[in-house]
Amino acid sequence: MIISEHAHLVFASPEAVLDNPSVQDLLKDPIFKGRLRALVVDEAHVVQTWGLTPSARSALPFRPAFSRIQTLRTRLGAHLPLLAVSATLPAATVRSILPLLDFGAKHTFAIEAGVDRPNVAYTVSPLAHSAGSFNDLISLFTSPPSSPQAVPKTLIYVRTRAAAYEAAAALQHHFDSFGPAFDGIVRPFTALSSSEFKLDTISNAFQPGGHVRVLIATEAGGLGIDLPDIDHVVQFEIPNDVLDLAQHFGRTMRVKSKPGRSSLLAQRWSVVDSGNETMTISAHAERQRSALSASLRRITDLNVCVRQTIISETRLNLRTVEEVLFSLRCVKGGLWTIPDHIAECSDNPSNEFLLAASTHKPPTSVTAEFCCTSRPCSGSLAAAAFSSSTASATLGTALTTAASSSSSRSVVSAPPAHPKFLVVQQSLKAALILWRSTTHKSRQLPSLLPSRALLPDLVAERILALTTRFLASRGREEELTTELLVEDLGPLVSLIYPGIIDSLALAVDQWCKSYSASNTEVMHHISSRGAFLSHPAPRPSRPT
Repeated sequence: MIISEHAHLVFASPEAVLDNPSVQDLLKDPIFKGRLRALVVDEAHVVQTWGLTPSARSALPFRPAFSRIQTLRTRLGAHLPLLAVSATLPAATVRSILPLLDFGAKHTFAIEAGVDRPNVAYTVSPLAHSAGSFNDLISLFTSPPSSPQAVPKTLIYVRTRAAAYEAAAALQHHFDSFGPAFDGIVRPFTALSSSEFKLDTISNAFQPGGHVRVLIATEAGGLGIDLPDIDHVVQFEIPNDVLDLAQHFGRTMRVKSKPGRSSLLAQRWSVVDSGNETMTISAHAERQRSALSASLRRITDLNVCVRQTIISETRLNLRTVEEVLFSLRCVKGGLWTIPDHIAECSDNPSNEFLLAASTHKPPTSVTAEFCCTSRPCSGSLAAAAFSSSTASATLGTALTTAASSSSSRSVVSAPPAHPKFLVVQQSLKAALILWRSTTHKSRQLPSLLPSRALLPDLVAERILALTTRFLASRGREEELTTELLVEDLGPLVSLIYPGIIDSLALAVDQWCKSYSASNTEVMHHISSRGAFLSHPAPRPSRPT
């Protein structure tokens, strides 16, 4: 069938192509060789990570056949074009795989298509419990779901097969407390899983609408998981390198119009905040961190943007390609210009080959609810990562100082506030602190997130700046609805955790109602348009 005209695409592993005697006969068949038009290497980075890098257990490469892929071009014909694709091609990987895949012996085209995932938010948090208890994984699902389909579709990566089975048992035991309908919604997925089990999981149970909602996989077992609707990908404990982390995170929510989340739950010794001058690190933790790669140390530094680190560590650097393939003459204009350049040098006795490099990545902006939990992107979320999820909440810098004090992140510029106005804001601040503490304790968001995720500093600043406007609306006996609060917050509403805005609007409205009823004298200082007046302007009482 493969030799005949019926097969147009042939998928095979390197081991099958290079070591299987039956396949060797196929490669020699003149009809098959005559129909062959190209070779494609998907996930090209594994040529290095599996074909060259020694594994921790055996000191030998995991699958050494990957390092011999280039021999196919010799067997099948050097005229065949070779396409290598990957979403993780840092400089070291590029330097390794280009010679192994025999790039540089023909005209070459390199394209950087971009690796950013703007619809995905990134979180990095230290483990609050021992890894063996798996309580940090259980805490991701503390809110009682109404049905199995209400459980966010989650893919969890662990480091060992034993951890996959133990974590699956712990999570399933947790979900059993919600009722018999939740039986079987957690599955382990490892290299030990049978082919039938894997096929049923990927083709049925973990598909959109399937009964399995949480899949716990190892690195090898998780290969081939490529589904469009995974809400949350969790890396439990630090992986071997940032490429593994990027590959795992890359499976989060492939539907670009929907938000997703990628989380690293790292050992506590590995997470630091270089922007916090008061933070101290033990000598033992420092030694452990020093053993990590530089890229993993950046990922686990809460003062460094996770998104930008992943992009910089995984993107294809075209300059590196030019350095490795230095014997090729670089041309401009992309793939379509190569024929013209080839014609120019066709009579060149030196048989000069060309390299055309191009960047094609459309401009994007973050569409997720937030970029990441680093200090530059989420302010106090970074510092909050070290706080207990049940600790008494405070509202961070924006709420512990007067709302009129200057802030480099503030979206509101205003003259100094009237002293009496600050008293009003202090009252609203106290109400917001109480709301945030109560809401976080009710477990309406994953406990891996700090309470500050409920109300980021920028949103708090905006609400405090609108204090008198809210009170003016209450003076007109108008309720503060969710729609009005969304309109007042504008783009900042995207920073609020999904599903929380209704509760926040109700809390602010209740404060307005209570404050206006018990502070009628202050209300006389507020104009109908929401300005705070230095002198009271009494208004006639409304008829009862």
